Amino acid sequence: MKLRTTLVSLSLASGLLLAGCAEGAEPTPTTSPTSTAPDSASPQTSEAAEGVTVHLTYEDGTFDPQGTTVKVPLGEPVTLHVTADKGGELHVHGTPETTIAFAAGETSKTLTFERPGVIEVESHDTGALVVNLQVS
Repeated sequence: MKLRTTLVSLSLASGLLLAGCAEGAEPTPTTSPTSTAPDSASPQTSEAAEGVTVHLTYEDGTFDPQGTTVKVPLGEPVTLHVTADKGGELHVHGTPETTIAFAAGETSKTLTFERPGVIEVESHDTGALVVNLQVS
């Protein structure tokens, strides 16, 4: 993980250095993929040039993370990526409400939210709050 962080930092520094060398050109912001290691307090998320991916794990009837908040940009794609040991369903309480069925293995669903607010994502099977998507 330290190597990945170092590589991302070097990549960003190189991009900024090259952008500063162009005469008369406006600096262009660059975005590189980043991720945070999963722990019990926050879900693993990846932020790419286009949107955010939230990584969820469903194992032995329990989601990890559970009840945390993830900030997502208004109007940008948000991908919920589920890795599960058995199938189930997620309910996304947005407008419109969405049900995401997932099978054992890996399942991804990409959504876009056009209204700011907090969108609850809950497990249909357990009723537990899995993640809040704070759209702004």
